Amino acid sequence: MLLNVDWEERVNWERLRKYRIDRIVEQLKKKGLRAVMLSKLDTIRYATSFRGVYTWQFHGNRYIALITDEGHVSFFVGSGEYSKVRETMPWLTDVTPFPFVMEEGYDLVEAKLRELGITKGKVGVDMMKFAMIDKIQRGMPDLELVDGYSVVENAQLVKNPDEIVLLKANAQLADIGMTTMLDHLGEGVTEIECSAAAAHKLMMLGCEDVAYYPLCESGMHSWNTYKYPTTKRMRRGDMVWMDCGVPIFCGYTGDIARTAVVGPATDLQKRIYSAMYDMLWYATEELRPGGDINKPVEAANRAAEKHGLQDKVYFGILGHGVGTDLHIAPTLGDSSLKSAVKREIETLSENMVISLEPGIFYHGVGGGALENMILITEHGPEPMTHCRFEEHLLTNIG
Repeated sequence: MLLNVDWEERVNWERLRKYRIDRIVEQLKKKGLRAVMLSKLDTIRYATSFRGVYTWQFHGNRYIALITDEGHVSFFVGSGEYSKVRETMPWLTDVTPFPFVMEEGYDLVEAKLRELGITKGKVGVDMMKFAMIDKIQRGMPDLELVDGYSVVENAQLVKNPDEIVLLKANAQLADIGMTTMLDHLGEGVTEIECSAAAAHKLMMLGCEDVAYYPLCESGMHSWNTYKYPTTKRMRRGDMVWMDCGVPIFCGYTGDIARTAVVGPATDLQKRIYSAMYDMLWYATEELRPGGDINKPVEAANRAAEKHGLQDKVYFGILGHGVGTDLHIAPTLGDSSLKSAVKREIETLSENMVISLEPGIFYHGVGGGALENMILITEHGPEPMTHCRFEEHLLTNIG
């Protein structure tokens, strides 16, 4: 999908790796941490470029990347992959083969921490197994283990030029996957057939993996917000919600959603679609450097109200950051919160990538969302996904 060539520089990997470590170190110093220990697969990828098997059901908590506040990286890699790392990842100079069960490698981690002089002070952890945390707390009581989840999440808020290139490649993959789904819709087609067509297309294009089966929810599944495709067959008049937030390429992710109708649409279905369309673009206009993260939410709600569908707005979030994980900070809007919550990140910045996904779900009629990945630039918002909208469903009602 994206191949470096000798006649132009597309991604400078050395620059990108240095940028990411520098960003982690910046966060460590800001939070007063001596180091952070990462065991979540995508945060390890951010810190080391190591490509693991992306599934929570297989080796989901087997590796540890230790990054100090001086930028030193120690990588504890599954013993079966040690040779690959040593032979193909020369930028990792401190690599230790690690046992299959994480806590059985405790002595190796303690030895490394002592070697690096990290025997007291605060050390962050992200999603490490409790058994390992417990051993560290007992074996090194002068260390204070604290939440380190936000270290990488905040580090990757602002993208450098190389990351933007990679995220644009992922956005193109998401576009292709979604176009495949839209082209596959029809009476009698099952949701999972439509989803599989997109997944197959993406894998054939060179995706490393897909984060989940592309969502394809038709008829009653659309308004009940199913989060997975089934063997349900589409029927004439079904509203279909599709989310292809699945490509994983070069460690980064892509995200997109579209909604369509099988056959002719009713006036109410057109109104639902038009409300989502306006919500998306009203909110997009508020994605500007220095802007409050609540402004896009307020704008989307105004659009829903204009169409008389305020009470049908998706009971979830309006948007989120995109990076090495599909959902990173900042989170925009969360309808499950009963009161305002002060977040660590409350202001938008240039070179953030935000995925906006306003949705309307109308029981008995249909539902869905329209979603774009958007780059915040000094000149304003720049959509990164460009898959077609269903213009025949747009109406001036409201």
